[in-house]
Parts: sequence; structure tokens; C-alpha cells
Amino acid sequence: MKRELIYLGLCIAVLAAITAPTGARPIKILHVSEVMQYEVQSLIDDTGMGSLFDVTQVSYWDEYHYGPPEDLEEYDVIVFGLSDCFDLVRDLDELYWFVYGGGGVVFTHDSAANITPPAVKDMVGMGDWIDPDPPAPDWVWGNSAEIIQDHILLHYPFEIGSVGESLEIQRTHTVVLLESGDKILKLPGPDGSNNWYLSVKEFGAGRVVASQIGHSVYQCYVDPQQIPEPGEPPVLREEQLFVNCLFWAGTDIQIELCAALIIQVKELGLPKGIENSLVSKLENAIDSIQKGQTNAAVNKLEGFINEVEAQRGKKIPDSAADELISATWDIIAMFASI
Repeated sequence: MKRELIYLGLCIAVLAAITAPTGARPIKILHVSEVMQYEVQSLIDDTGMGSLFDVTQVSYWDEYHYGPPEDLEEYDVIVFGLSDCFDLVRDLDELYWFVYGGGGVVFTHDSAANITPPAVKDMVGMGDWIDPDPPAPDWVWGNSAEIIQDHILLHYPFEIGSVGESLEIQRTHTVVLLESGDKILKLPGPDGSNNWYLSVKEFGAGRVVASQIGHSVYQCYVDPQQIPEPGEPPVLREEQLFVNCLFWAGTDIQIELCAALIIQVKELGLPKGIENSLVSKLENAIDSIQKGQTNAAVNKLEGFINEVEAQRGKKIPDSAADELISATWDIIAMFASI
């Protein structure tokens, strides 16, 4: 799957809207939800990032797709659900191969529990359904989520927080045990496989996010013809975290690492001329990656290394130069392995 997406705005950890540069295309999302329409689009708009995404909305997975995985190549991320209602997710062989080949998928709330093919459950890192009937004590509820592990999606494009911090969320609960996913946030209470709010997993060349967002976003109607009025949206930081998940699921790792390098450069407090020169080389490398121009990207990165070396011991301390150069060679090595 071609994933020539993402923006230079990814490089700036801000809590305001980010404007896409000229010529960059939006991240293309397929949103599958049988109850409420345009929830993902509304949530993205609330964060000020509506122009950065192109969302296609369908009610049912089978309504959109039943065929070869290459039919999905126009999309970067597929989002299942959001409201507190979601049909059983069946016939997902093509989704499995979509992710394995480099696509991103985000499962929200109940959709993470309603996956039936075992291979897809493994892809998400989900285990058994948690029985809600009494006296089962396994469901965990909460209005807040604690960060228990650092991850790049906590920092781009919005700064969400650090390990140990909590963020306010719409009231939600766990629905399924977490087996192999990487837990990033949990609900209040003891840690355990039944207590998680957000998990991530890299699968093949792709990325998967499972989030408990959605339980309290809208009312649940079994009959999709009875579309309810929207309820309260998630709180802003929860929405921002969701946008970060979309970015992470739909981003090439080389672009992420270039974005991190830009932030490192800006944190050095260099004279503006030197900073702008170094940043422009990394921005040009990102642009080349977006266009699939590997050789051009490598040339830009090598130019960045040469300029850092020229400033070593002058405007750039030796230790900082070592870090920048080592990280850049790591990115170049990734191209050699493709």
C-alpha cells in the first residue's frame, strides 16, 4: 500500500490547528459505523484538523468492501465504530492483508470486542470478551485514563502528556481482554489484562490501535434507521489523542523519525539561519518520502548530516551532533532494508 501521506505539521507538537503545506494530500480514512454518521469527521473538526483528513463514511463493512486487499489501497486508515453500538465485524480477511501490507486500522470501543476471525483478533491483540452479567467483576469503568507507557502517539501532532499523568475522558468501560497489544493508557484501578483504555500493535508492515473511546459519545440505537441526536462529544484532549492515533496509524515510520529530528533541531536554540537550513533539509526529505523518491530522500538526509558535522563543536555541541547524526543514519538504514 502506498502511504505517501502526512504533513510537516506532524513535526510541531502544538495544541492548535495545523495547516497542511501546499501539495500535501490528506490522510484518507474509511470510517465504518452503522449507527451515527460523520462522527469521526466531527471529532476531527473539533480539534481544528478537519482539513488534514479526507473521511469516507459507510454504515457496514460489507456495504463497502468484499474483495481483494488491493481495493483498499486508496485508504491510509480504516476506523471501525465510535458510538456505543457496533455490529459484528465479519469477513475481514481483506482487512488482515490490508494491515499486514502497511495499512492502519483503529478499532473504537465495542468494535474491538466484536471481531470474530481469530487471525484478526491476534492482529489487534485482543483476547476474550468480558461477560457484563453479574456477578462478573471484570468490567472496569472510568472518567479518566492514566498514561502508563510512553509512546510517540502521545506527542504528535498534539502533546498529550507523560507517564503517570491522567486525562479526562467521556465515561467508558472495558469490553475485552488485552492479550498482545501494547497498553498505553488504562482506566482507574489495578493494572491488568481487563483494564486498558488504549493499546497499540504493529502487525506486519501496518499499525493497529484499539481504544475505548465511544461509550458515552452518542446514544445507542439498535435500529440504524432511528438515528439519535448527538450526545456530548469527548473532551478536547481525548479528541486530540484520537487524532494522534489516526496520525500514528497512517504514518510511515521514516516520516515520524524525520519529524522528531526537526523538533530536536528546534530545541537546540540555534541561530535562525542555521536552524532554518537544517529544518528545510529534513522537510525536503519528508517531501521526497511522501512522493516515493527514496534516493532523493537519502540525499537530503546525507546533506543534513554534512551540515550538522560542519557545525559540530561550533553552534552544535558534540553530544547533540552525535545524537542527530546517529538518528539520521538510522533512518537512512531503513531505506536500505526496504
